[in-house]
Amino acid sequence: MIPYISKLTQEELNELAQKGTDSTYISDFTFKMKSQLDIEKEFEAAGKARKNFEKRIEAIKFTPSERIALIIMLCK
Repeated sequence: MIPYISKLTQEELNELAQKGTDSTYISDFTFKMKSQLDIEKEFEAAGKARKNFEKRIEAIKFTPSERIALIIMLCK
């Protein structure tokens, strides 16, 4: 929760302080926070998968054109 709150603007922090007891506001706030945190996990997972893919491609010793062809085939 702290990483999400630390990214809020002063206006958003003021709104949180004012509406902190409103159950509808808190529900929406929690949903937004969870959505952002899930996206960050997805970005991390995608980055790890890309690095793993690159390591495997390097181990196979493809030429640069073969690497490009493989990536194009995988994107279809």
